Amino acid sequence: MLVGDSVRYSLNKNALLRLGNIHFALNSYDRYFREDLAVRLEAESAVKMVPALVMRGIALCRKGDRGDALQVNNVQIIGVDERFWTLSGIAESPVLSNESIAVNRKLAAKLGIAAGDEISIRFGKPSLLPRDAPLSSRKSDETVRGAFVLSGVVDDSQLGRFSLYANQIVPYNVFVSLQWLQKNSLLEGRSNLLLTAGKNEITPVQLNECIKKTWNIEDIGLVIRDFPKRELLQLESDRVFLDPFITSEALKIEQSAGSLTYLVNSIYRTSDNGSLGTPYSFVEALSPSPAGILGVVPEDMRDDEIILNKWMADCLSAKSGDDVSISYYELTSVNKFVEKTTNYKVHAVLDMHEITGELDLAPRFPGLTDAERCTEWDIGMPMDRVKIEDKANETYWKAYRHTPKAFVTLAAGQKMWANRFGNLTAARYSTQRYNKQQILRILRDTVDPIDAGLTFLPVRESALKAVNESMDFGQLFVGMSFFLVISALMLTGLLFAFGIQQRSTEMGILLATGFTPVTVRNILMLESCLVAGAGAVAGAFLATFYTRGLIWGLGNYWQGAVAGSTIFYHAQPLTVFIGAITSFVCAMLSMLFSIRRETGRTVHALLSEYIGEDTPVKGNKARGQWLWFVFPSAGLIIAAWVIVNSITTGMHNATESFFISGALLLASSIGLTRQVLVKWTSPGNFMSLSGLAVRNTGRRRGRSLAVVSLLACGCFMVFAVCSMQMDVSANAWMRFSGTGGFALFGESTIPIQVDINSPEGRHKLRLDGDDLLNDVRIVSVKVRDGDDASCLNLNRAQVSRLLGVDAAEFLARNAFMVDEKKEKTWELLNKALPGGEIPGIAGDADTATWGLKKKTGKDGDVLIYRDEKGQQLKVKLVGKLPMRLSVFQGTVLISSSAFAAKYPSESGYRIFLVDAPRGDLKKVDDLLSQALGKYGIDFIESVDRLKEFYAVESTYMSMFLVLGGMGLLLGSAGVLIVVLRNILERRSELALLDAVGYNRRNLNKVILLEHGIIVCIGLAIGCIASFAAMWPSLQSQGSNIPVAIMLFFIIAIVLLQFICIGASIRIAMHSSLVASLRNE
Repeated sequence: MLVGDSVRYSLNKNALLRLGNIHFALNSYDRYFREDLAVRLEAESAVKMVPALVMRGIALCRKGDRGDALQVNNVQIIGVDERFWTLSGIAESPVLSNESIAVNRKLAAKLGIAAGDEISIRFGKPSLLPRDAPLSSRKSDETVRGAFVLSGVVDDSQLGRFSLYANQIVPYNVFVSLQWLQKNSLLEGRSNLLLTAGKNEITPVQLNECIKKTWNIEDIGLVIRDFPKRELLQLESDRVFLDPFITSEALKIEQSAGSLTYLVNSIYRTSDNGSLGTPYSFVEALSPSPAGILGVVPEDMRDDEIILNKWMADCLSAKSGDDVSISYYELTSVNKFVEKTTNYKVHAVLDMHEITGELDLAPRFPGLTDAERCTEWDIGMPMDRVKIEDKANETYWKAYRHTPKAFVTLAAGQKMWANRFGNLTAARYSTQRYNKQQILRILRDTVDPIDAGLTFLPVRESALKAVNESMDFGQLFVGMSFFLVISALMLTGLLFAFGIQQRSTEMGILLATGFTPVTVRNILMLESCLVAGAGAVAGAFLATFYTRGLIWGLGNYWQGAVAGSTIFYHAQPLTVFIGAITSFVCAMLSMLFSIRRETGRTVHALLSEYIGEDTPVKGNKARGQWLWFVFPSAGLIIAAWVIVNSITTGMHNATESFFISGALLLASSIGLTRQVLVKWTSPGNFMSLSGLAVRNTGRRRGRSLAVVSLLACGCFMVFAVCSMQMDVSANAWMRFSGTGGFALFGESTIPIQVDINSPEGRHKLRLDGDDLLNDVRIVSVKVRDGDDASCLNLNRAQVSRLLGVDAAEFLARNAFMVDEKKEKTWELLNKALPGGEIPGIAGDADTATWGLKKKTGKDGDVLIYRDEKGQQLKVKLVGKLPMRLSVFQGTVLISSSAFAAKYPSESGYRIFLVDAPRGDLKKVDDLLSQALGKYGIDFIESVDRLKEFYAVESTYMSMFLVLGGMGLLLGSAGVLIVVLRNILERRSELALLDAVGYNRRNLNKVILLEHGIIVCIGLAIGCIASFAAMWPSLQSQGSNIPVAIMLFFIIAIVLLQFICIGASIRIAMHSSLVASLRNE
């Protein structure tokens, strides 16, 4: 229990260290708000507000004479100013500038650097327009690198381990100047994180109300531009597409018009003389407005009609009433572009001077509208390089730039081009009706800032909750020490029973002189209280040293159990008190059993010389003995039935069934052993020297059964635990395994925007020049960061990591599926659920059971997330990957379409599963790691990732074996004491045998055989029962049963028991038996 206190104290300490004085945080991830929002919020709430800019990146340095480069991936780059350090409560702060940065101790140790050394960082340049969006520039896919001098190393007490995620593992942190990071990421004056300390019991609700009072639409990148010549006001976003929550409010304003501009693949007209057309043209969709006040689309224009400008009409030789077609790309939920075509009838043709104002009103697409020539276009859509070089199109570009060549109604445009990023690029208002301030005020009052992700969360409360709900290591160690505790209690009972039996004459005299059995019992109970009390006090004191020893073991030999974390000793007085009381009560119960047993004897039996010898079973007791036969026999029958039923039904849930059968077999065999011992004591049986030894085993049945039970239970527990060991590498290349049959598992720091399997993607990543990848296929996965729910995180995950997967990729391979006849788990991700819930599956069985502690299936639990807009997102756990361990442990998986809809700004992919031939695995790993190195990618063999997870469970089993071994040592001590006590009590009997001619060798042989039979029975029962429990593991290809270790263990236990017996004989028989004979 003290181990549990120490682990919980350490987790709590780590949680407070990573947060310092931070109580609340506003984290907008890939959506950026204006930094000066912090100033206005601070004035409104009277609470210190600290803005920051956080990104994922890579740290690099060169060490050694040869200048070998060291690179650390998955680094948290934190842009801060002097305000950040006030949250640590320490006045001293590192120097951050354009030339100097600071790192935390973990990163400094990893890179082997100190103050004054050179260090570089690299991060992906962010884009206000999400890179997955249509027409998004791929130029911003480039990374930014900066070289610095290390100004200092930040201690943990200075927020060196700062992180908002509930995890005891220290992150790699780099602290840079906020202004430098903003400038080099092209986000000047913007942040994505707002931190504040708690003050005057302020709550997140109050802080969110303060946001509503102080924010304005410019904070989230919205701007209203004034076009006096057109008498228009236009609402635009630096994200190009207006978010749906903005669109809905913007178009509610009276006399408004929406605009959506898109680049289509071609506009063409087919006639009897052939087909005429032009490639890659901008088309604008506008809300119809009267007299062209808000755009060129008139009120009488239908959704199946189109307006062409004069240049486009001439190119197509088209006039009003002609049919034209538009081909365009539609972006799917899995970021695939599908070409589609829509037909229109020409409504009108406009001269170029009639649409000159549309150029100024058109949105700016980075990498497209800022290009000087068409050939310089660089966007995410697939483009035909030959068509881009079209001379007529180039001429138009030089003359009119991105002036739309055609216009359709907004409804028609949204039907073609609406996507998850938005269905408008602008909203227009007439200055004849509104001025700029009126529009700003209306939008500020109607748009909820929470929809833009501007919401505070109680991160400190969540961190402490994660600690409080973490695995209770106190209960874990109690469970693993269960056999040790039982052994100690049985040994306590034996020792006390021996003491009581030694005073049996005293009890007989008290009873004979008039003391009632209750009075005698109370006297003994009072004595027991004194003994147990003294033992409990001494045990509580010694427990502190025992706990320190276990913590030392966790830090040096069992680090896997705590994921390598440092555990600090801490003892709660209440825990010590509870432990002492529990020990006292258990000891008293053990001693009470012995007291009731001895005080229940007759006065004659207590005054006899046969101390501790069980009386023959006669009369009513004999008639009740059938129960001792019936119930154990029933247990054996049930155990056999469970085993047979498990085999005949296909071994489903075989592990649990066989373990239950083994436990029943164990208990039943111990019960039947008692009957055998009774039978052996019957008169006339075994009339020989060896027969005498057999009969003697039943003379003190209680002692014999205690030894049998200790050894049988000890062997059963130890061997059963040994059988649970898995070989995670077995079947690692099979699709039904925890690897899904994938050879490599990779995770990048910076998202990769392209499809690595496509020729275009491999060309961009410079992977197209090697035939090694011809047989390699990669499944890419989107990531929304959250708490790690795997066994490597001791904290309870509050908001687990969310992955967006393309279920079709795994279904095609039948990956991670154990039973093909059942409904495939992947298909559940595409099911529609009521109430706006999204189907999700847990990364494996252990994630659902231990990491999330949630139920899965038809009535599965619902996890609550926040989507990109700050709205509640409900993910129902409709299933789980069926294996205990998989490469997806610690995560929740949803469909890529649902992921894209809820987190559109999470562009690119960060997790990659690689299908590669076994023989080329190392070469593929090296090639991909080198080519994708600038993205900070780490590849690991999938089976090695499983081994990392399994190391935790393996460590638990190692701890159990050590503690179980200690229990068996106590059991061996019990054997030593029982044998020694038996011999000492029977010295007169042995002396008589010695006097009538039996030599010492024969006497020793009788004693050795007598107790050896008990030891062998106990070990045999334990081994047979454990063999039944181990049977499924023995049949499983993935098991890793250490047969050699188990055989060595059996031999060692047998030798130890016989050494104890021999030692007892030597101690008890070393003196002459004559004195004992004289006392007979």
